[in-house]
Amino acid sequence: MSNQVTAYVYARGAKAYQAGLHPIYISITILGKRTEFSTKKFITPSKWDQKTMKMKGNT
Repeated sequence: MSNQVTAYVYARGAKAYQAGLHPIYISITILGKRTEFSTKKFITPSKWDQKTMKMKGNT
């Protein structure tokens, strides 16, 4: 049996707010059971790099 842990950080577009901000969510999968939760932080979609799962820029 393999002990596999996977974590994803993503900006969730389906829950976008009127100001155009997207909440940042974390999804963790352990042994096939998935849970996700909000970090309670928000970001503009243009500053999010989906491939690297982090913000663009250095400020």
